[in-house]
Amino acid sequence: MTSLSYTLIFFLGTFGSAILAMLCAKSFKREAISADTVRSVTLSVSTVATLTAVVLGLLTSSTKDSFDQTDRAIKNSAIQILTLHRLLNKYETEQAQEIGASLKLVVQESMSSKAYKNRTEEQISQSEMFLKIENLVDEIRSLQPHDEYHKILFAQMIRITDQLLQSRWFAVTSIGTSIPVIFLVILWFWLAITFGCFGLMSPFNAYTFTIFSLCSLSVASATFLMVELDGACDGFIHVSLEPLQVTYRLMQE
Repeated sequence: MTSLSYTLIFFLGTFGSAILAMLCAKSFKREAISADTVRSVTLSVSTVATLTAVVLGLLTSSTKDSFDQTDRAIKNSAIQILTLHRLLNKYETEQAQEIGASLKLVVQESMSSKAYKNRTEEQISQSEMFLKIENLVDEIRSLQPHDEYHKILFAQMIRITDQLLQSRWFAVTSIGTSIPVIFLVILWFWLAITFGCFGLMSPFNAYTFTIFSLCSLSVASATFLMVELDGACDGFIHVSLEPLQVTYRLMQE
């Protein structure tokens, strides 16, 4: 399901439960509800609401950290690619220049979000682009330095290729969702119960209708943000590929 689907489900669940509870409360005699009952319900609902807020905040923070880690992995890849390209130019052999040209083409393909969007880890790891990267790494390792200067360059390129592969695989393994569906179901249940209890204690009028709609929209938007951040390369909020675009422009110089 998409982030918009989750947002709609959470909005309808919270707002619908509040409206349904207010409609049911119309048949109750509010005068029969004692102050102790109101206090007990308020305390119980406040406990659930606090627990829900803490869990939602922690989960949003966790998905934001995952998003930032993927973003850093892409930036590190861009730096490593640019450094590798410069070292290949310094190597000054025909084979090294051919590898550098192929590396430039791979970066050009990687600049598009279509290379990652709505694709699973397995699909990306087995894609033609990733196979080209691994082939380029094998070609770099096949270089045969003939003097001390080229040996130093070769050692640096081997170190950078290892780091590049690690960054790439880290970005790949960060793709997809890490939030279990059962967790979202439980969170939705908590919120529905909370809004339902608030609805039981509220009169049915335009004021409460507006307040509950805005609060439900706020909760739904928090869910939207959480699910969007969980998919670093998908949806409306995704990591920027600007570092790769900058790298490609610098490689043209």
